Amino acid sequence: MSGNSFENNIRLSSIYHSTLIGIIIINKEGILKAMNPTALKLLGYTELELLGKPLFNFVDSSDTSELKKYLDNAHDQHDATDIKLVDHQGNICAIKFELTHSISESSSYFVGIFSDISKRKKLEKEVKKQKELKNKVIDRLEQEKELSELKTRFLSIASHEFKTPLAGILSSLQLIKRYLEKDKPNWEKLIHYPKIETHFDKIEESITLLNTILDDFLSLGKLEENKVQVHYNKINIPSFMNETIKEIKVLCKKGQEIKYVQSSEDQTIHLDKHILKNIMNNLITNSIKYSPANTLIEVKSEFKAEFMQIAVKDQGIGIPTSEQKNLFKRFFRANNAASISGTGLGLSIVWRFVNIMGGHISYESEENQGTTFYVKFPLNQPH
Repeated sequence: MSGNSFENNIRLSSIYHSTLIGIIIINKEGILKAMNPTALKLLGYTELELLGKPLFNFVDSSDTSELKKYLDNAHDQHDATDIKLVDHQGNICAIKFELTHSISESSSYFVGIFSDISKRKKLEKEVKKQKELKNKVIDRLEQEKELSELKTRFLSIASHEFKTPLAGILSSLQLIKRYLEKDKPNWEKLIHYPKIETHFDKIEESITLLNTILDDFLSLGKLEENKVQVHYNKINIPSFMNETIKEIKVLCKKGQEIKYVQSSEDQTIHLDKHILKNIMNNLITNSIKYSPANTLIEVKSEFKAEFMQIAVKDQGIGIPTSEQKNLFKRFFRANNAASISGTGLGLSIVWRFVNIMGGHISYESEENQGTTFYVKFPLNQPH
């Protein structure tokens, strides 16, 4: 034997015994003829227990046909195959098995190498599971989004349809009151005149409340569908606030008063009048709704160097401290407001409308002491 051959044999032997890859020698029938220490370790058997045994004996039953097919085409194999081995304790170990070459062209013996891919398989399984879970979550979110859009669309359509007959009822009521006003001397002679007038006021109040709720639903629909367009116009705030308060006063409870204070007569700013109207209607209506009779609601507008601020202060039930973090969430209603009618949409709509116009909303509140909302808008609005 030449020196080079001897050194090569030593080198190959060293690799065979120390490599982390399992190496086996099998014949064309799959009988184990030799195996290195790594192969023994992966299988968990001794050399005596493996020698002369078919490799099939140590392969999971689900993979025996695949391995047989692979060995039948041993001379033509160029790729590896994934199979599962069963170790001495019955544990399944996933391996990547490959016939590298026959010992000689005329030989019926083949060198097979394999490595433990159990961790990789486990990771692949976990990745697949996570992917399936992610897809399920995405599908669920899509379904919820579609359902939410459907609900919003329905509410918008329904609200729009309701507003038309409500406008007709309110118009008819106002006409009746106007006709009766012309014949007031005879009208006041009726025994139940005071009660009739009270009921007229209640009907008008209820219609106004319903219109406010429907406006909220319509606003929500536009916000959800990103259909809100801001049209900036010059607004005289004192005139605007006086007009708004006059319309809302019909909702006041007995003895409630809305006091408006302005820092000066000349207070103008460029904002969307319709959106600002919605904001102030919501804030002042809430103050009326959540405050008892015979209380004062204060509204104040003031202009600073860089911004305009409107404050709405009431003496109502206030917002519990522990629940204030949810104040601007859709459909949120504080526990102390459960007995008072409402949708829980108003403040979430106000928050979004204020932000759309580049403003900021904040508040101060203490349970049973009242709440003050502050709405600020920069003076350098586009126009």
